[in-house]
Order: sequence, then C-alpha cells, then structure tokens
Amino acid sequence: MTISRRSFSKGLVSAAMIMPSGSLALASGLEKLSLVVTTSPPDPACHFFYYAKEKGFFREAGLDVDIKSVSSPANVVRAALAGEADVVWVDAASSLKARDAGAKLKCVGSFTPQVDFTIVANENITSVAQLPGKRFAIAAIGGSTYLLPRMMMERAGADVNKVNWLSLGSASARAQALLAGTVDATIVATTFVPKLLAANPKLKIVDTVSATLPDMLYAWNITTEDVLAKKKAQLQRFMRANSTAIKWAEANVDEAIAVSQQVVPNADKEEFASSIRSYVARKYWAPEGIVSRKKFDFTVSSLKAADVLKSDLKFDDVVSADVPAKA
Repeated sequence: MTISRRSFSKGLVSAAMIMPSGSLALASGLEKLSLVVTTSPPDPACHFFYYAKEKGFFREAGLDVDIKSVSSPANVVRAALAGEADVVWVDAASSLKARDAGAKLKCVGSFTPQVDFTIVANENITSVAQLPGKRFAIAAIGGSTYLLPRMMMERAGADVNKVNWLSLGSASARAQALLAGTVDATIVATTFVPKLLAANPKLKIVDTVSATLPDMLYAWNITTEDVLAKKKAQLQRFMRANSTAIKWAEANVDEAIAVSQQVVPNADKEEFASSIRSYVARKYWAPEGIVSRKKFDFTVSSLKAADVLKSDLKFDDVVSADVPAKA
C-alpha cells in the first residue's frame, strides 16, 4: 500500500493527539516525574533541582522532571497526597506532622538536612523570651518558619500563644517587613542576615536554630508509599541526578549563580549570588542525600515535646534509606 507524505504526517499528528500524557516523554526515552518545591519563588536552598534540569542531569538519568513551586508547606504535602506530584521538597516538621496524622508519606532522602535559619529583630529585642506580645513574620502557619521559633521560645520559657504570628510568605517579603518596621522580628535564612544588618545596623541577631536545635532536620524529599512502590527506580535516578547537580554547582559556582538568577529573574542578583556562594563555601548542600537517624530521632522527639506530634514516629517507618543509598 502506498502512503503519501501528507497522509503519513496526518497520522503522526493524530497519534500524538490520542497518546496518554507522558507517552511523548516515553517515546523520547524519558520518564515523566513531577516535583513540587515548598517556596515560591523557589528559595536558593533548593536551586540544585533547577541545576539538574538546566544542565541536563535529569535527562542523562532518563527523566523528564517538571518542577513547580508552591508557597505553603501544607499545600505541598497535599499535592503529594493528591497525586499531583511524585516527589516534593518540603520541611521535615510539616511532613512529619502529616505522617503522624495518618498520611502515607515516605522520605527518600535529603540534600538540605541542616536548618539554616536565624531570628533577627529590632533593637529592643535581645532574646526569644521577649517575643511574646510582638509581631513575628513567618512564611505560613504550620511550616518550619512557624514551628522552629515556637520551639525555641518554649525552650526559653516564653508563652508562644502571646506572639502575633503574621504569614507573609517568602524570606524577601519577611525581610522587607522587618526593615519597614511593620513587624518586630522574623526568621530568615542565614544568607539574608548580612543584607538585613547592612540595611539597618540597629537590627539584632537574636538566636540561630543551629545553636538552639543543633540536630533539627530542615527539608527533605517526600513521596507517597504508592509512588515509591511504583517509581522507586525513577526516584533513585532522581536522587543521583540531584547529587550530580550539587557537585557540579560546587565546582562551577559562577555558572550555578547564573542559573539561579534565571530561575527567579526579578530577584536581587547580588543577594542570590551571595546565597549560592555561602552554600557552596559552607558545604550546606549534602550531595550524598542521606538522612541521619540521629537527626531524625532528635527532630521527632523535639516536635513531640512541643506537642506538634502525638506519637513516636520510627525512622524505618518514615525513611526509605535504600533510595539514596542505592542511588
């Protein structure tokens, strides 16, 4: 049978129109994987995901990764549970709280295990014990920027229920609110602190999470038990690609900064450059992706003491340690 070129082209178009979603990726040899990150716009702390995509490390791993950013940790966890994301980057506290409530979530590793937050306040506040009655800017109720300062205040004997918690979103928005005087204190990534103090030398560093809660976990990669069962091999390749991206960033800092500035083009370029240089210099990113059992146990016990968790969650029930290990 003879087939004209036009008929053949029409057939290809028709086939593409009826292909299930993801089939085109499979046809190109790539498997679809969806990722949602907690901060919007994406915080520099998670930009290694974008390095992996931009530099082709996901593609080399046989993956076509779609990345979306959402501002609320609770919404990110919901995205995973609703099947809208295969894997999410979210703070440990929010996802452990969801797991404690019965959500079938599993951790597949962490490249950002270290909490890198500092509480900065106006000149009249010198300790977290003085924060009750004050306006404190956080990203969202229920996330790390809310839970961590509460835990720090409780350790100091302060009444956290008397703090006026204001949900303002991104670190930049919180920093601007502190500089404008519309809040009395906030918690930001340590990389933001020099800029804050330069803009207003009267601001004070009140405390750091690393000093008060040294073994607290920050953020990790979470999936559901169902996705883990179906896509374990893909998640292992996902972890390996991100590990490669971190090592690439450490060896190519200026190029990594350029990618970061493309991710959020309207952000302060110098601020992003400072953040990435700081992360690389301090080895903030952990390319091995391993979750420490010691940190996990400390995080669970601390959240339970703060009445965030009701049960003693077990490491082996929550963490799929073989995913980063085999990756």
